[in-house]
Amino acid sequence: MGKSKDTTSKAIDPMALHRKLEPLYELLDKGNNKAALKGATQLLAKHPNLQIARALKGIALYRSGKKDEGVAICDEIKDEGPGDDNTLHTLQVFYRNAGMPSSIVSMFEAASARDPKNLEHLSLLFSAHARDFAFVKQQQCAMKLYRLTNDPKHVMWAVCGILLQTRGMTREERRDATLTRLAAGMCAKLEKNGGVTDRETLLVCARVLRECGRGRDARTLLESALAEKCVPMKAERLSLCATQAAEDGDVDDALAHWRGVLKEMPDDWQAASCAMDLTMRGTVAAAPRKAPASAGGDWAPDDAFTAEGVRGGGGDGDKDDVARRVGAMALTSPDGEGVERGETLVRELVAAADEAGGAMKVGRGPYLLEVELAYRKSQLRGSSSTTTTSPPPAGASEDESLPAAMMKYWREFGYWTSCAKDLAPYSRRLLETDADAAAAVRERLASEAAASAAAAASSDEPANRKFRRAVAAEAIRAQLGSCGGSWRDRRDSNGILGPALPSSSGRTLATDLMTRYREAREVVAGADPREPTPADTLALLAVNALAAEATSHAARAYANGVGGEIDVDAAAEATRALLVAAACASEAMWNSPNHAELRIGLSVLYTLLGAHDATCETHAALDCKNIQMDTMAHLELPHLEGGDDGAALNWFAARSDLLATDAGKDITENGVKAYDNGVYTKALEFVDFHRRLNTSHALKNAAVVKWRAALREAVVGDAAAGAKPELVFNVLRKVLRGAADACKPLPTRGADWPSSCFNEDLCTNPAFYPPHGGLASLAAADWWRSRGVDASPRAGAETPVAGAHDVGV
Repeated sequence: MGKSKDTTSKAIDPMALHRKLEPLYELLDKGNNKAALKGATQLLAKHPNLQIARALKGIALYRSGKKDEGVAICDEIKDEGPGDDNTLHTLQVFYRNAGMPSSIVSMFEAASARDPKNLEHLSLLFSAHARDFAFVKQQQCAMKLYRLTNDPKHVMWAVCGILLQTRGMTREERRDATLTRLAAGMCAKLEKNGGVTDRETLLVCARVLRECGRGRDARTLLESALAEKCVPMKAERLSLCATQAAEDGDVDDALAHWRGVLKEMPDDWQAASCAMDLTMRGTVAAAPRKAPASAGGDWAPDDAFTAEGVRGGGGDGDKDDVARRVGAMALTSPDGEGVERGETLVRELVAAADEAGGAMKVGRGPYLLEVELAYRKSQLRGSSSTTTTSPPPAGASEDESLPAAMMKYWREFGYWTSCAKDLAPYSRRLLETDADAAAAVRERLASEAAASAAAAASSDEPANRKFRRAVAAEAIRAQLGSCGGSWRDRRDSNGILGPALPSSSGRTLATDLMTRYREAREVVAGADPREPTPADTLALLAVNALAAEATSHAARAYANGVGGEIDVDAAAEATRALLVAAACASEAMWNSPNHAELRIGLSVLYTLLGAHDATCETHAALDCKNIQMDTMAHLELPHLEGGDDGAALNWFAARSDLLATDAGKDITENGVKAYDNGVYTKALEFVDFHRRLNTSHALKNAAVVKWRAALREAVVGDAAAGAKPELVFNVLRKVLRGAADACKPLPTRGADWPSSCFNEDLCTNPAFYPPHGGLASLAAADWWRSRGVDASPRAGAETPVAGAHDVGV
């Protein structure tokens, strides 16, 4: 590094300098880079060594497209050593926007070396290390700050740096690591000196103890008077204690704490479900759920959201670790007292809810727990399988069965908007394990709903309430297969066929549903168009029924084909059913334009029909942006790649590029702000989130799609028509180089495949549209082809395979 030069040819009065620089800042803020460059050049003519003016000139050059010249000027100032903090901060902004974190680090390292006791320089150096994910240097810098300030927050910065260094270790390695013992010692000293005074510090200290294998010490800390002061919300404190107790294997203490949470918050479903795990060991919940949060958080497994993680269940293979993550002491063998304990727990929770004023006061959780109890009892009555729904044993009441519990819940809560969604997991489990029982519940719901409607006609019950109960019954019947089912119901057959209804039955059902939908518009008249209404559910079910019938017609088209040709008449019937489904969805969207489920369903129908322009127009209203470019890419790429509109594809690719660029910056900046604001658990979370987005399968796909579109445009687009051959060749060479660079990080079928994170939100897929893991451009073709293919699952596949070109996951 060269010796720092004088920054001016002659001394400049600070106020005069400010007046000269202020116009340059304003021009750069307004994006007038040409004028800013001119002004900086004029100022440098009088003061050629003025670093701040040279830095502003470098910024103007960079923004004007002369990136190399701008970087060269700023690098020269950095090597000289910025002579004042204003120049230092200006260079920091330049390098951050240019995506050059290593230059920021080296600049502040040099500044700190020149002035080792400058707290601002050290703080900025720590932030630079945090942005660069240099965890060792982050820890070292934090300790330098602590020696100068004796500020407890700098100890926590160092502890977070240590935790981040252990991120790739297994649980056993973390427990035995010198680093974690060092962090535990630092936390103990901090607590002894009275430095633990806030929620975030206490949670990170508890996490360090847990990582060291000192779970009982962590629990003691969480149960202490200090925890009451730092975590004033009692329910949160009890939840953290319960999670830690379960991890320590102390079932009774964990259950007592979950009971305490439920006393504070009777509608806390996670607490209720965890209590059932501990009470009825050997059973699992009907609906998968995230593990309860441990104090201070936890690292996502390295294979989370990857293909390998889906196949293997995630984690490092440690059974205890898996049990902890699924909230489960439930991996232990069932015992004979589980049913009695479960009944006692639910009975007490329901009685407490009744005494507190019922569901309208405390929520529906305790009452839904009666359905969960019936589901878990069916598991304990059956074999070792955790999904069986065996009938009650001889002498037991039929009211103990899962179907009876579901019917009771519908009778009591059918008029609640959430009723059908509450029962959806139980409907799916019943349909998977006992088709006859599911059919019986469907018929019983239909008859009781009709009888209820007839009785309600002469009652004083509000019309809207009557209608919601009827809609809930229809939605539950659909979950049980009345509209053909869903691709989610076909796990055993790998989801290849998806929902199906016999010829014309889907249209008959849809006619009835749409008639009721139109009648119901009067009941919901005046509703806010931005909010979904119960009537929309009827239209959505009609769409699903028609799509299910289309599946049957398409399957018949392939089955009846001769000599490799399909049955054209059956294929036409399938197309007609999809067109009618699109018409139903369009009618409903006219009244509820913001209903996302209807809009996505219509978009997918247009995709399957090959209506590219209609799909683009429909999907555009969803206004996917930011993180949705990652989570919903699987719904956008099929129609964009399957169509011939290069502009729409380029638009999508540009937005994905923006997400990849901006999110990378935003995540690191938010992590730095979390340290500054003392939100240490969030600072740790941002590291996991950065990794997940940085290896996104969807964003990698988008990068390739962009260059594929550019390649097509270069070869056959308007720009290529009539152009000179050498010009086309130069453009083509540039595109191919970009395509090769984009393909480098792509996963392959080999060892690199698990490195991609699949962040696509499959909950957004309509019932008739299974996820597709192959080329997006072939998704619609595979949907049609797979209707007539009895494909065998690919070895290890865990999500449905949707066609011949789909590799599955």
